[in-house]
Amino acid sequence: SLTEEQKRENQKHNGLRVKIEHVFAHLKSLRVVKDRIRNYKFGFKHRVILIAAQLHNFKLSVNQFVL
Repeated sequence: SLTEEQKRENQKHNGLRVKIEHVFAHLKSLRVVKDRIRNYKFGFKHRVILIAAQLHNFKLSVNQFVL
């Protein structure tokens, strides 16, 4: 059986895990991330993922002001 402190730590961990899974789900909804990237230029795939993450962060910041 878990102690109360371990249960609290699990709750924190699970909350963070859910947030990260939501981000991954949003990134996967972008077609450019899902499709196979055929440009073999060095660092291109990394840039695509980085731009997708920046778009996700921008969407979150805009939604914060709209609500």
